[in-house]
Amino acid sequence: MSLDEEVPGEDRPRIELADHRTADQAYEFSWALALLSQVRARLESEYRDADNLQRFALLESFLPGQETELTYAQAAVQVGVAEGTIKSDMYRLKRRYRELLREEVAHTVTCPAEIEEELRHLVTILSRPQS
Repeated sequence: MSLDEEVPGEDRPRIELADHRTADQAYEFSWALALLSQVRARLESEYRDADNLQRFALLESFLPGQETELTYAQAAVQVGVAEGTIKSDMYRLKRRYRELLREEVAHTVTCPAEIEEELRHLVTILSRPQS
């Protein structure tokens, strides 16, 4: 049943979802998520181009915002490599993620000097409670 739909013959109040964010805060949060999504898409594309999409899917589960019950040791067993290899792969993936994030942020500012400030702002946006 849609929350927006009125049911004939019912006198109860309509349910409204609570969102205490301002319009600016909601927009900024949407922008931040879109930016991070773009970075992940670019990273995934690079792994696909290198014919490593399965490795990306495994490593991506260790990125912030993802949930996994796997440990690096278990992931290593899954793909048949040493745990140190998975740790090295994660180091490279995170480094590349940061590089791509900086590139994407660079597209949103007018000069390179603003990149660090915009990255700090991004962290602030993502740190706010979202309700």
